[in-house]
Amino acid sequence: MLAREQEMLKTLRHPKIVGLVEIRDSGHDKIAIVLESGIDNIGRFAAHLRAKDTQQSTKFTRSLVCVWNADIVEAISYMHSLGISHRDMKPENIAIFQTAAGWVAKLLDFGIARRSNEGVKPGASRSASPFEADN
Repeated sequence: MLAREQEMLKTLRHPKIVGLVEIRDSGHDKIAIVLESGIDNIGRFAAHLRAKDTQQSTKFTRSLVCVWNADIVEAISYMHSLGISHRDMKPENIAIFQTAAGWVAKLLDFGIARRSNEGVKPGASRSASPFEADN
């Protein structure tokens, strides 16, 4: 799975996909994948939003969440244009970055991503109905 993640990170170059900084050989058959760092993942932000006693929830408006959704749709569209399916979409695989233009959501974790020529069509999953998988 680590080899697949390395391959995908080298292939996927997009402003809404977390960037690969470098791959380091740590010795003893170990490597380290160094990624650009976001401040947190969206799952932890969701916990802040659910907490009633935090001031953090007032900083993340519906319009900002809509922007993050658009960011992720843009990343997925880019991947699908290359014939790649992420296959592990969940809040924990979305990092939040602060840029000069504002908050940006970026997609990460490509360990089980697949190219369409590997037998998985973009948009299809193992849990899709036979009708959905055939279309």
